[in-house]
Amino acid sequence: MPPINSKSKTESGFQCNEGAPSQAPERAPKRGVSDLALRALKPKEKSYKFSVGDSLYLEVTPKGSKLWRWKYRLDGKENRYSIGDYPTVSLKEAREAAEAARKLVKQGLHPARQKRLERIKTVHDQANTFEAIAKEWIALKDWEDVTRKRRLDMLKRVVFPTIGEMPLREITPPVILDILQTASKKNGVTVMAEAKRTMYGIFELAAETFRVDSNPVHQWREALPKNKTQHKRPLSKAEI
Repeated sequence: MPPINSKSKTESGFQCNEGAPSQAPERAPKRGVSDLALRALKPKEKSYKFSVGDSLYLEVTPKGSKLWRWKYRLDGKENRYSIGDYPTVSLKEAREAAEAARKLVKQGLHPARQKRLERIKTVHDQANTFEAIAKEWIALKDWEDVTRKRRLDMLKRVVFPTIGEMPLREITPPVILDILQTASKKNGVTVMAEAKRTMYGIFELAAETFRVDSNPVHQWREALPKNKTQHKRPLSKAEI
């Protein structure tokens, strides 16, 4: 008498575990799983799993949602990592995401936690654009309104067009150098020097408040023209 197969076959000929308990991780992707087979999966009264190998599977819900899940063990406990829904996330993309998650698990990290941390970091970086921190820096200065306006006008003309909307952590020394070299040619050495001092101060504020790791504004002794001090004539007694 032939052995009873506990697994049921789908109409497409692929096997799926329906509501079966967690199995040991599969070590190789299933070959021959097609997009047609995934699209053909129909909802049932209870959620069930369709395995595509290597602990990756589609969870098909009673409402018809098809959700990618990857099963892994860490610290002796079984966990699930949500990758996305099908067909928004293709089989190929799901396998790539599972492989990336597997590398994190090997380092002792939970993929879902790392994903949340990356999302928080991205939101934080996007909020900390150069223009936002520049305005914060200017607001902290005990300047007269005319000085505050002049410095902001310089930034709008010389700096903001290039890096105003960029997150601070994406701004590198070569980008700063290009801004200063362009300012020297178009606006003169004095404006270039003012832009340099201003950007240096803005990045110092960002570094002190842990929004960047280091200040990308260097001294550049040879790459930039020197801003020579211009002495004005002494005032006469009558002018004094």
